[in-house]
Amino acid sequence: MARPDKYQYARPVYGSAAPDFAAVPMPEPRYVEPDVELPGIHAQPKRGERARVRPAVRTKQAVAPMAILGYLLVGVLMVFALLSQIRLSGISDESAKLQAQLNTLQTEHARLLVNYENTFNFTEIETYAVNVLGMQEPQQGQIFYLQTSAPDKTVILTPPEDGGGLLNRISDAFSSLGEYLK
Repeated sequence: MARPDKYQYARPVYGSAAPDFAAVPMPEPRYVEPDVELPGIHAQPKRGERARVRPAVRTKQAVAPMAILGYLLVGVLMVFALLSQIRLSGISDESAKLQAQLNTLQTEHARLLVNYENTFNFTEIETYAVNVLGMQEPQQGQIFYLQTSAPDKTVILTPPEDGGGLLNRISDAFSSLGEYLK
């Protein structure tokens, strides 16, 4: 039998001095018959009793309204995700087309820039002017310089002192308008 004094310790024991619990006998499990029959399980009738046949209890199956709302929400979100993926692929295709068009236009811009710079080749322009148009460079006798002996002067105009009143201002406005329209 088990020795209960041997396994009662005041503090935990570690290592090889730990008790061997496999040596302690375990009590035999007792079967207790349930008082309540579980649905779908039929107990064996006792001697002398007639077997009662009870129909198996069917549970009501129902779907929670929040689960339906959740499924609907997931479905709507999946449709939106699919539509956004479709739109993203369309925009990506359009972006690729525009990028190809941009590359083509940049190549054409570089070609036109080279042509533009070649049109303003000054040696060709000078050769054309001399050979085709018959132009010549001016000689020393063909250059004239203009000199004036009058000094530069500035005149500051001052308005009349009297101001002229309202009628003078109106007549000046009409006379300047008339000069403008002539």
